[in-house]
Amino acid sequence: MSLTPADLSTIQAMISAAAAPSVGEGFPDNVATVFQAGGAVINALGAFFYAPSGGYGNLVGSITTGSGLDQYGNAYLAGSVNYENLGGTFYAQQSTIGIQFYVAASAGGPWVLETWVNTSLPSPATAGYIARYMLLSGTTTVRVQVGSNWLPGIGPGTIALFTLPPEYIPSQTQRGGCGIFTANTSGTNIANTRWNVAGGTGAVSLLGCPSNTTETDFTADISLN
Repeated sequence: MSLTPADLSTIQAMISAAAAPSVGEGFPDNVATVFQAGGAVINALGAFFYAPSGGYGNLVGSITTGSGLDQYGNAYLAGSVNYENLGGTFYAQQSTIGIQFYVAASAGGPWVLETWVNTSLPSPATAGYIARYMLLSGTTTVRVQVGSNWLPGIGPGTIALFTLPPEYIPSQTQRGGCGIFTANTSGTNIANTRWNVAGGTGAVSLLGCPSNTTETDFTADISLN
């Protein structure tokens, strides 16, 4: 949905009329507070656009001065916003001041602003580590970054790191390579260490860590679909 400044002015005028209506000529005491045409509804809260029709999960656009829930239970954001449901995960593009992206696990919200979200790693991760994730703007890809020293060391085997919240959980398990350092003084220090993000649960872990692993580092791009 792309609206020009003139469109916004017209819709704002209609919203103001709905919020403070006047009695129509020839119809004493008859006050209109809601304008509706097809999938478009304008009321005292703002302008709402639905496809294919009004209902929960069908909100595709809104222009409002504040955030809240519409008459069907859809969570909406302030400003001019587009909404899309991709595989059961809901996305919003807000363009009031610049462009910002949000994600939600359901049509009823809550909406989460897409920026880096920091999280915690288990002991013995040392201070100053990186453990974070975010939805890449305008995509269905979650980027996960982990960079940490582990002293005196972790491994061998599988190391649980953290769990992604519902809005960021992929449908399929995905994995890739992970850089490592070890404190081993004998034997091989080469291992097939991989990051792993479990589909359906969002559990982030390391697979195949050798004993005495002292540093791990990876950036993972996870497809939600």
